[in-house]
Amino acid sequence: MIAYPELAAIRLGYGLSPLMAAPVDPAQVLASVAGAGPDADAISVASISAMQRDLVRLRRRAKAGDRKARAQADDIGALSDRMIALAQRREMARALDAPAGFGERLVRFWSDHFTVRGGNSERRLLGVSLVDEAIRPHLGGSFADMMFAAETHPAMLLYLSQQGSVGPNSRFARKRGGGLNENLAREMIELHSLGVGADYTQADVRQLAELLTGLRYHRDRGIFDATRAEPGPETVLGRRYGDKGPASLDDIRAVITDLAARPETARHLARKLVVHFVSDDPPQGLVDRLA
Repeated sequence: MIAYPELAAIRLGYGLSPLMAAPVDPAQVLASVAGAGPDADAISVASISAMQRDLVRLRRRAKAGDRKARAQADDIGALSDRMIALAQRREMARALDAPAGFGERLVRFWSDHFTVRGGNSERRLLGVSLVDEAIRPHLGGSFADMMFAAETHPAMLLYLSQQGSVGPNSRFARKRGGGLNENLAREMIELHSLGVGADYTQADVRQLAELLTGLRYHRDRGIFDATRAEPGPETVLGRRYGDKGPASLDDIRAVITDLAARPETARHLARKLVVHFVSDDPPQGLVDRLA
């Protein structure tokens, strides 16, 4: 007969190995959540940004005929590829080496929930950083904190084309024009929090998109550009944001905190978790209890 901790390691983790002892009690399974936090090899946005700044500078010199700069730029490109490969191996090793793999399974669950797609080496590295800096540190903490970290991460901003979203009445738009992009706002509501069937309107999506307009990744100036932000207030699901001064990240944190705490979000996440860990046809009673 399989004991409960062993069953938990199979159902909630990556299975059992004859080379490792099975977890001895439920506490060891739960402790794997803390063990899945960031490690010394985590890849940061700061390090990626510094690498890309060097690469841009070297390519500019190479274009002017500097052969040494061309070789150095090639070296940075090769280093990026090695970092991506090492990160992939690191994730696999962490899953295989965990006696109770619940924490690593949660990493995979939330990484899928806040999906981004790669492209060039910078975006692929940023995708690794989203897991290392937005997912792993918040596994055992607040969903609102994880959601804020994920939604404002450069990998998410680039993936959902938030770079080009400009408030119609912002300082930037008055001088140079620009349009509103609703991708991030729609995914925040439909996929990351309330779910597609929740009680929201297109007006909520547009108002949220306006509230998010200041978000923009810049390697030198961070992730918020007040010149592109739509002057408030905006009303999302009946609550007003951005009417206490210039637009800021505080307004975005406030709306994410409220979205994370809504009962529709709890039900949406609970169903996804039960489908992931238990059954493609989730028992409604279990979903309700988890919510």
